[in-house]
Amino acid sequence: MTPGIHTLLDIPLNVSAVVARIRLSGEYHQRLLELGIRVGGEIRVIQREVNQPLMLAAGDGRIAINWDMGKQVWVAPQVTQG
Repeated sequence: MTPGIHTLLDIPLNVSAVVARIRLSGEYHQRLLELGIRVGGEIRVIQREVNQPLMLAAGDGRIAINWDMGKQVWVAPQVTQG
């Protein structure tokens, strides 16, 4: 993944990233918060197939969101400390 921020539809599968921006409001934003997706949180896309929900790993949970929501969640590469 190149430096910068990308949507959940653009990052490689099974690569940890940090949520940088959520471009949703109201009940959609609230729903993501309830599912554990928030700015600063770690997330991985574990399955992405056309006409299927976007499967994510967030914390200890596995969740599915639709593609339209995935286009509104922007992530940055996870910085590893070493």
